[in-house]
Amino acid sequence: PLELMTMADNIKYSKHKEVKGKQYSVYDNFEAIEVPYTDAIPKDYDDIMGVPITFLDKYYPEQFEIVGITKTWFGMATKVFPKQIQVSKTGKKSVVTKLNDGAAIEVDGPIEGDVYYIVDGKYYTQAYARILIRKKVSPNTH
Repeated sequence: PLELMTMADNIKYSKHKEVKGKQYSVYDNFEAIEVPYTDAIPKDYDDIMGVPITFLDKYYPEQFEIVGITKTWFGMATKVFPKQIQVSKTGKKSVVTKLNDGAAIEVDGPIEGDVYYIVDGKYYTQAYARILIRKKVSPNTH
């Protein structure tokens, strides 16, 4: 199985700047947290997590169950966005529906030098395709 830290320890000790000292992001259109690196999967989180596809190399079925993948949803999304304004890395704007293709994360404002989306005055980014997993509950831990 993967050797993992607790959520608190990941936030305190992670080698990744996206994790260390920060709370895990929550998807705006699905009930799950964003885990940007396999080694940042919190061992004490019981709900659904979106993890990188590289997780599959380390997948241990007794430790986690796979419940989906973000780029297909299979009817799992909790929200459908109206048309969005996509702002490209160069600032070019276009009207799209891409936020409905995957996990969306609300951000505080425009993201310089990266693609972002605007919906009803709010700003969003989209996570890469993620495997959706949940910690397996062992029958012996009641």
